Amino acid sequence: MTICRLTSSGRSLAGSALCCLTLALAPLPPAASAAPEAASARRDYLREKEALAAVRERKLRALLAECLARAEKLLEEKRKSGNIAGTAAARTAVTLFTQCAERFEKEKTFELPAEARREISDIVEDCRKRQAEIESNYAVDIEALDFRYAEDTGEETPPAEIPPPPQPQPAPGSDGAAGPPPQPDTPQVMGSQGPGENWVTFARWEAEVYGLQVFHVKVLGRFKEGSTRVSDPIVGKQGVETYLPVRVIPVAAAPGCVFRVMSVPGMPSADPVRWPEHANRWSITLRVRPQGEVPSRHAVELQVSSPEAAGFKVVGADGALTEPAPAQPETNAAPAEATPPPESRGGPARAEQHDFRVPARPSWRGGGVRVRKGDEVEITAAGTWSCGSGGESVDANGYPRSVRFAAYYANPDRNRRQLPAANFGALLMRVGPAGGPVMAIGTRFAGTMAADGELQFDINEEDTTEARGDNRGNLDVRILVKRPLR
Repeated sequence: MTICRLTSSGRSLAGSALCCLTLALAPLPPAASAAPEAASARRDYLREKEALAAVRERKLRALLAECLARAEKLLEEKRKSGNIAGTAAARTAVTLFTQCAERFEKEKTFELPAEARREISDIVEDCRKRQAEIESNYAVDIEALDFRYAEDTGEETPPAEIPPPPQPQPAPGSDGAAGPPPQPDTPQVMGSQGPGENWVTFARWEAEVYGLQVFHVKVLGRFKEGSTRVSDPIVGKQGVETYLPVRVIPVAAAPGCVFRVMSVPGMPSADPVRWPEHANRWSITLRVRPQGEVPSRHAVELQVSSPEAAGFKVVGADGALTEPAPAQPETNAAPAEATPPPESRGGPARAEQHDFRVPARPSWRGGGVRVRKGDEVEITAAGTWSCGSGGESVDANGYPRSVRFAAYYANPDRNRRQLPAANFGALLMRVGPAGGPVMAIGTRFAGTMAADGELQFDINEEDTTEARGDNRGNLDVRILVKRPLR
């Protein structure tokens, strides 16, 4: 800008005219004219960059979904052909792409292993090439966007990236360490194939995993307990899958069955992904995400609803099949009186429900449930535990007196039991403190209390540290107390 000064001599008139012209033609300060345009250009740039990132993310997600579908199709083909090695490789591919998809959703990273088994190398390599093509196209689009921004604004450095979404902060007072979320104290429905009535549990399924895993659990005709080691191709470690049958679903009854998955109180669960049908050979597909420290242990109860479900045969601990019947308690004393039929009992009652866990190692645990003489009590016990030297898992009925477990009963000086008349490893109950009458209740009990006190539970094994050092597992006990209104 030119500054002029008028004088009395008039010699500055020309300079005055020039000064006014210069003032008129002088550009406005950059802050007044260019600032709004620059801000608009930055906003447009960031919007376009965000749109390109969304396109990239959508393409990568679709690629993973396509590769997972190819792996599942390969798995089905290998199963039908009876190719054991090919089936194992295809199952590994399904797990691999499922893990990649989960990691991409959680961390927005796309990682494939450097090497893959020969049977699945074609799928993995094709996925890798298409991923590289998507990333290359994205890089070219970003470079072109940066060039246009520099031409439009004259700024060589594009604006900063769009800030990532804020990460959840640890709760006040915590150390910020990751841990498993708290698990509900009562069973929750994790998923259901449809509506049903009179649900019965036909199996408990457990798994120990190091990373995201997908399992295909067959449900028809299974009456044998079994554990299978499963490999994690990402971390290179082996987890364990365990199937604990309770009832057997006949093949002929399958079309009329509806399935659901229930959580086990206090334990991380599994997510049902696909329900049993003829196309997948009547298997439930379960997806497990590790929670907290690894290996992460998960458990669910598999339930079925069917007009015939109540008649499905029960699986004993020795694998023998029996017709369903209520358990008959064994006892050395009678803390309970026989329960009269419902129609013979008169008067209103108040019901209370309590749930807690009975571990196999500590002795005589109570959940703070106090009963009074005359209370009607119903108890169910789910889950498995072990106290035998062989580590076999059994339910609350304990080890049956069969050929398989004859060693537990052959020598009276070994495998001592608190209640000799009951099975080794059975669930025991007493009312009140030590010295009170004890009875074996098994998986189900119903009766009227003959005394006041706290209900306490234990495993039928001598109460010594040496004897219980190898005990494993827990039982989930549900108590329903019906107390007459006075």
